[in-house]
Amino acid sequence: MPIAKPVHSMNYYLDLLKERSGKSDRQICEMLGKDASYVSQLRKGRALPSDDAFYAICEAIGFNEPEMEYAYLRLAFWRADGDPKSQNIWNSIGERLPTLALPLLLFIFATSSNFIGVSYAATPEAGCSNVCIL
Repeated sequence: MPIAKPVHSMNYYLDLLKERSGKSDRQICEMLGKDASYVSQLRKGRALPSDDAFYAICEAIGFNEPEMEYAYLRLAFWRADGDPKSQNIWNSIGERLPTLALPLLLFIFATSSNFIGVSYAATPEAGCSNVCIL
């Protein structure tokens, strides 16, 4: 079975950071406290960011929590490179998490005395879903 490739690559996140912050690759390296070749290594696939560096990138982009969670699923997928079983598991989690979580949330809040309603909206730009509980 072929492995589904992630929607976003590391270059996507770096380009989005450049677009939103106006920083050059060199300035991104400085922001992350890394040497001048760090972003180049990320872009060429020679390295993956640490959790701290990736968090700083996502935070500088301005991601909200669901967008950051989705980005971390992608990072886990990239770290599993070369291990098809792990990649398929991370892809499956990323694809099904919103649909698996919704029924559970509906049950929990439908049985709550403070429940008013639930709004569910897909966010295609982030590749994830948001649930608003009133």
